[in-house]
Amino acid sequence: MSAPPITPHTYSDNIMHQRVGIIGPYPPPLGGISVHIQRIADKLKQQHNNVQIFDATNYGSRMLRWKKMIQFLHRRTADHIHYHTLYHGSIEWLLVIVGQIVYGYKLTLIDHDCRNLYTRSIIFKSLVRITLSRVYEQILIGTTTYQAYIDNNIPCIKNMKIESAFLPPDLNKKNAIMATYPPELWVFLKNHTPLISMNAFALVLLNTQDLYGIDTALELLNRLKNKYPNIGLVCALAQIGNEQHFKKIMHFITENNLQEQVFFLHGQKELWPLLTYCDIFIRPTLSDGFSVSIEEALYFNVTTIATDAAARPPQVIVYPVGDINAGELAVQQALYAQGFDCTSMKLQNKMHTFPPAQTVPQQPVIEE
Repeated sequence: MSAPPITPHTYSDNIMHQRVGIIGPYPPPLGGISVHIQRIADKLKQQHNNVQIFDATNYGSRMLRWKKMIQFLHRRTADHIHYHTLYHGSIEWLLVIVGQIVYGYKLTLIDHDCRNLYTRSIIFKSLVRITLSRVYEQILIGTTTYQAYIDNNIPCIKNMKIESAFLPPDLNKKNAIMATYPPELWVFLKNHTPLISMNAFALVLLNTQDLYGIDTALELLNRLKNKYPNIGLVCALAQIGNEQHFKKIMHFITENNLQEQVFFLHGQKELWPLLTYCDIFIRPTLSDGFSVSIEEALYFNVTTIATDAAARPPQVIVYPVGDINAGELAVQQALYAQGFDCTSMKLQNKMHTFPPAQTVPQQPVIEE
């Protein structure tokens, strides 16, 4: 069964002067889902809604999380509840379903996680099948998530849509976000061309392989450095994750003398201002859902190269998962199209104005 087409984000468009409760991860940490929720919350507030957020990731104890969620549902008496992804488990899902009956809100399920359902128990999948008909609206982020529902024999309700998770960032926040970048990053950007960027929430292994393809990006860099001696790779890595794999990566960097050509941007940093200083954005993932990072790169007209691990927008240059030779060819062709030759002397990035150090903005207060 072929998936319906992905449409632009619309599920929050017509909600105005309402009370909206959002359940899902909220920054920090920054990630595709949490950034989406942050931007949705901002958008809903601009539409004169009263928005409250319950970040279930704040509670290590399941019992405490359930208690706090019950209090959240009871206290807010919301008109709408937006529940993001099913990965919190059956109890949380039952709570929002029962809450819809008790408190009368409209429940919208926004599912971002294409891999989640494949690992769930038969009981959980049966629970979703039974209760999904009670949902007011079902939003699946990307065709890969839709396919996960089909593969796991979970029906899609009548009010189902496949939407993009992307909302444009607030450009007024660019300087404040760049102020969170370390000064060493600006030195790196000034001294390297061409510039390639990529990102990963953390180092994660999928069947013993690097899920986000940081090892692949480093191998590409190693192959390209002789042709482009000033080439640089910026890897935005929010957290280390797998420490052992990070040690292997650092060993590869040292062994191949890449120390001066790789910059790891650690910590909770929004990526999109960095993209505007780079020539290519790559996403060499082994598996993927809807990538907000790709949409952001395209929004800023940055040449984007990705594996075929998921359906990609037509502007993306796609190569087969795991085919390092095809990835190298794609990067070289993209650089050539931008005017780079093997002396790597194109000076486009040198024309940027690099910002001075600024005050780091305070984090927003989240209601729980």
